[in-house]
Amino acid sequence: DFGLSFKDSRLEIELYKAYWKKLLRNLRILLKV
Repeated sequence: DFGLSFKDSRLEIELYKAYWKKLLRNLRILLKV
């Protein structure tokens, strides 16, 4: 089902964005120290 795969890819993108946000926040904290 195309709709299901589209939904799954959207979820994957959201997880990917959340991962990078967390990574960038950690980098910012490390650079401040």
